[in-house]
Amino acid sequence: MKWEQFAAKQPVLSTGLKYGAGLGVILLLLAIIAGLLGGSSIVNTGLLWINVAVVGLCYLRVGYLAARRTDRLSSGTMTGLVTGLVAYLINLVGHLIMLPIYISLAHTEQTTHLTASAQIAAATQTLIYWMVIYGILAGIVLGFMGSNIGIHRAERPSSKPSAPQAPSSNTTTSEQ
Repeated sequence: MKWEQFAAKQPVLSTGLKYGAGLGVILLLLAIIAGLLGGSSIVNTGLLWINVAVVGLCYLRVGYLAARRTDRLSSGTMTGLVTGLVAYLINLVGHLIMLPIYISLAHTEQTTHLTASAQIAAATQTLIYWMVIYGILAGIVLGFMGSNIGIHRAERPSSKPSAPQAPSSNTTTSEQ
């Protein structure tokens, strides 16, 4: 089945997969940039806010698009859920692949007493918490909010009253 046929039959799933894959790659790139720039608190705070903004806007966008396509609030919520699952699964797999590199680069006085397996377990647990909290729950909530915006935007033009017509210049003074 071609992607266009799949997208036409399953708009919620196709939108969630497409945006989730893109968001997962963006999140990995932001994590790599944060790792390369070092541990400055200003840089990390700035990248965290960029991360939150990108993820939040992505969830709102997929909810909006799904609701505009299907005219249902639940479709935006489900699309946000699928987007969050895909994005944070890609993020989790990418971090697990890069985790040995992080561990070898981050041997500080605080982490030398932990074994590599304990560091991997702690990092995996943290990633899974972030995936559940921010990936799934925020995806559901912000996807619903985006779908709510999409539904109301779709209804707005039809519910607007038409503008009153201006009197035409062909009227005579006796008609007025």
